[in-house]
Amino acid sequence: MTLPPYLTDDCCNQIREICKNFFELTSITYFNFVRIYNDGSRIDIHHNRQWMKFVHKNHSQYSLIVEEKPEYVTPLCIVWDLILDVKEDSLIKIAREKFGIDHGVTLVKPFYGFVEFYYFATSKDREDLNLFYINNQYVLNTFSLYFKDKASLILKNAENYRITFPDKHPKWLKTQSLAVTEKKKFDAEKLFEICPIKKYILNTNDSALQLSLREAECLTYTFDGLSPKEIGKKLGISFRTVQGYIDNIKIKFSCSYKSDMLYFAKKIGFEDIYNSIKMRDSIKDN
Repeated sequence: MTLPPYLTDDCCNQIREICKNFFELTSITYFNFVRIYNDGSRIDIHHNRQWMKFVHKNHSQYSLIVEEKPEYVTPLCIVWDLILDVKEDSLIKIAREKFGIDHGVTLVKPFYGFVEFYYFATSKDREDLNLFYINNQYVLNTFSLYFKDKASLILKNAENYRITFPDKHPKWLKTQSLAVTEKKKFDAEKLFEICPIKKYILNTNDSALQLSLREAECLTYTFDGLSPKEIGKKLGISFRTVQGYIDNIKIKFSCSYKSDMLYFAKKIGFEDIYNSIKMRDSIKDN
């Protein structure tokens, strides 16, 4: 199977540019985005075209162990080295030995109609990043939001060229949560500097449904129970401006009441956005 037409050298270069500062900050060297729809079709976005060529050409010979059917997956953070079946998987061994892709982590995010997989990895000599993944999952979540913002046109184009691996029937993957006590220092403030999110792409089949930064902030603080007046004071804007943002959100969500707005936001996966904004605020306050 050849690569889908959107995975051109230019596309891979754009993804590499999106990842550049994030890679430098974290020592992560590999990123791959996969979205699998309920009908089994998929899109793959990547900066390493040679690896993608190998996977698409040889997919029938290998399992794609961390990918599951969209209607069954649950949110997961899979650190490859901590799960023997993943660490010793034949395709991951090839990634490690022939392409220098090792010590990775995959975020699994199920939504209505599809599930998304965010793959991060590094070089063979950076096993220490496993602890970083465990202690700093918000870093990966923040980048995933930034990626969907910066790559929104690429994703929209890719949806026109979904492909299917007909021989793939991914297995269940179960993992246990880990209790971690050791903390690793990380320049979190730098993260939000190099990954400025101007718009938040919401997880629906309507790729045009998105929130501006101000709208996302107002929605976050509304979840916290703040009034428009309190939100305005927090953001340094008038309460009328805040109410305008909230009214815009209701229009986008086709809602008339605040309760419906909050319910719909939960339904379409606003939690990641909420957590990212709250983490940003926490870092600023410190």
